[in-house]
Amino acid sequence: MIKQTKVTIKTTSAILTYSEMGDIVCNSIADVTITLPAPNVGLWYRISNVGTGIVTIYYLASLTTIQQTEQCLCLANATSNWFFSKGGVGVPIGGTVGQVLAKIDGTDYNTEWVAVAPATKLVDSNAIDTVLTSATAEAVNEITIKNAAITTNPQIQATGDDIDIGIELVPKGKGKIIIAQHLSTFTLSNFTTDHSWCGDTTIESVNEDAGLFGLLYLNAAGYKMAKADMDATLPCIGLQCVAGIGAKIILLRGYAHDDSWFWTVGNLLWVSPDTAGLITSTKPVIAGNRLQCIGYAVASNVICFNPNYVWVEV
Repeated sequence: MIKQTKVTIKTTSAILTYSEMGDIVCNSIADVTITLPAPNVGLWYRISNVGTGIVTIYYLASLTTIQQTEQCLCLANATSNWFFSKGGVGVPIGGTVGQVLAKIDGTDYNTEWVAVAPATKLVDSNAIDTVLTSATAEAVNEITIKNAAITTNPQIQATGDDIDIGIELVPKGKGKIIIAQHLSTFTLSNFTTDHSWCGDTTIESVNEDAGLFGLLYLNAAGYKMAKADMDATLPCIGLQCVAGIGAKIILLRGYAHDDSWFWTVGNLLWVSPDTAGLITSTKPVIAGNRLQCIGYAVASNVICFNPNYVWVEV
């Protein structure tokens, strides 16, 4: 194997050898003639002209010339031919992987290799900012925008290292989040993750822990466990999405998935009169109980939570 080298030529002529395969830099104020050896498989030279003279590359006859700041890659094919790929005026030698060619100023051919800075924004055709990005220390989650084939929809996905990743849309000041056309479309086939929910939510203070997907009513002390045995613990207006007390996510209207459920599809669901916070598919029938429907079963493990705020006594 021939070792690659870097040779600087300051004379007006040079005859290259196999051992000099690699970068050849010509730095002469006079014209230079470089003679290539006989072609051999795998042989190459990258000849750069950093001087002011014209460099002529020669093998049996004059093959090509390169001007100041130009470079030429010479590749040997088998044992009979030399092939050339010549850089244009203004293409400096050097550069590293990932760098790009950039203008230094308005002078013709005055260019340099520069590193590409991470993109921090997208601009429109008028060079006006449309999307800005910001850095987060030790970030592991991100947004992925996915295109789509015919009859399918593009997606904005939450992706990253965490198992459960949400997407936050944060308006500025009193601005609103506006979704044109249909507000949302629920697709049961895509709603398969245990303990997941979607719909209209709020974050409020939970005073009594109803547990995951427990039913809540509201009074002056905060959200508490709903129970259909008296008017004071109704109406149910929310489904607790995170267990515990304090500031918690509450589903006001939407869908919830729990693999521990075994509902009959289509059955109406009620506030339990026996156990606080519990959903039941058994319609209360004992005198004194209250009837409040909170939704229906979409699947054996998925409910549509859509509480009716009116209740009646049995």
